[in-house]
Amino acid sequence: MNNHQVLSNVKPGRRGRYFSLIMLIVLLLIISGCSSKEKNPGLFSEGLLYAKQGDSYGYIDKTGTFVINPQFDYAYGFSPNGLAPVANDDKWGYINKKGEIVIPLQYELANHFNDGELAVVKMSGKYGFIDKTGKFIINPTFDYAYGFGVGKLAPVQIGDSWGYINKEGTMVAAPIFSEADEFYDSELAAVCIDDKWGYIDESGEIVITPQFDSAASFYHSNLALVSMGGKYGFINKEGTLEINPIYDKATIYSIDGLSRVHIAGKYGFINEKNEFAINPMFDEVGMMFNGYAYINENDKYGFINNKGEVVVEPQFEPFSEYFSYVGNARSDGFATVKQNGKYGIINMKGEFIIQPTFDDLES
Repeated sequence: MNNHQVLSNVKPGRRGRYFSLIMLIVLLLIISGCSSKEKNPGLFSEGLLYAKQGDSYGYIDKTGTFVINPQFDYAYGFSPNGLAPVANDDKWGYINKKGEIVIPLQYELANHFNDGELAVVKMSGKYGFIDKTGKFIINPTFDYAYGFGVGKLAPVQIGDSWGYINKEGTMVAAPIFSEADEFYDSELAAVCIDDKWGYIDESGEIVITPQFDSAASFYHSNLALVSMGGKYGFINKEGTLEINPIYDKATIYSIDGLSRVHIAGKYGFINEKNEFAINPMFDEVGMMFNGYAYINENDKYGFINNKGEVVVEPQFEPFSEYFSYVGNARSDGFATVKQNGKYGIINMKGEFIIQPTFDDLES
């Protein structure tokens, strides 16, 4: 995981919406392609993965061979439009899959083209949106900005407040929110006013009155995660509680239609009917992706399937000393793992398809 790029994407002041989504789950989802309502793509869906060797990043193919030699200080994954952000000397730009710089390294930060059209970049201390030629479609005038994803609007920060713009740069929802989420499902987004969370639609109108202590947008489900009184439950798109707030912790519903919940000191998984698909039995477990979730036993990581059965024995190291996580299983059945301080890729039999020889590797 490229920590520099992840940190560059952390939106300031957004304490409420992620609440129990530990391990930077939303960020991991973004990296794994959660902007789409389809299953997150295979690890090699764009053909190449960024990988670090020594102090530099390049890109490898499915055999683990560098096809773009390590030459960048930082790198990020390829977007479906065939461009990837890279950086040298603290300046970001974009390369194509031949390793050619197609947008000069000139930005202070650069992000994915996560909607295939526009990418958020930072220049002269302000955020704006460029197209795949590097032309500013929306000039850098914002104090912070997030991408459009699958939605028609993007949240932008002006001073201490957040509003929403469309792809022409027109302010559709005035900057009156203290925090604002993305339109992940292209219908509703979570917003915060006076320390309470509610939801707006794509016209910028508040459609669910701010009343929750924290809230997440609708991701892969018609239910959204909210908290009230220190407990977590789920609402529908009318704002009605479908699952009462009874859980100590919970996550958004994953692409598998399961939410990881914590109750009575253990983690398990519920479906959208609030039925336990996997009973609470784990001290630490990740979200369920493509039929698999990682587990942690004595600081070693393995994987379970959606029946709760261990399919890869715990043996791998966490990616970070600060956060407890490893790579999620992708739709091709591969996951990035760390062993003896090096990164490689396994299948869900625990077999290495790319040996752990890299100092960092896309996950």
